[in-house]
Amino acid sequence: MPLLPLACAALLLTLGACASHEPASDSTLSFESLTHEVQSGFVEPQTFVLRSDYSWKEAWKIHARGRLPVPPTPAVSFQTEMVVGVALGSRPTPGYSIEIVRLHLTRDDLRVVYRDTEPEVDLVGAQVLTAPIHFVSAPHFDGEVIFERAE
Repeated sequence: MPLLPLACAALLLTLGACASHEPASDSTLSFESLTHEVQSGFVEPQTFVLRSDYSWKEAWKIHARGRLPVPPTPAVSFQTEMVVGVALGSRPTPGYSIEIVRLHLTRDDLRVVYRDTEPEVDLVGAQVLTAPIHFVSAPHFDGEVIFERAE
């Protein structure tokens, strides 16, 4: 029996097996909440992608501005993790919130999906400034990070 047809058949089977084991194009990543609060030192709306201990500590200083004692910075292992966050900025009353609800990894980027809410129109509340924020730790990712509002 000639070896060439057998070699070709083996090659086709190998290529077919490789093609069927491609990684999934999209996946949802797990994350851990580091802080989710209604008060922060970030008074402007902002998104965060922090990939170093230094940048995380600097962001935490601003977040904790005006608090005594200053809460300790949550530990993050930047060899394997990073911090992403969203700040809603200063708001005139309670009832506003912001929350990261999903991390979605595609072939090209990481999507941080967040939800922000406003108080009910008829809500009677104190005139107290708030500045909602949410920081999470996530698996380290070197590519582009895109923030999207949940629908």
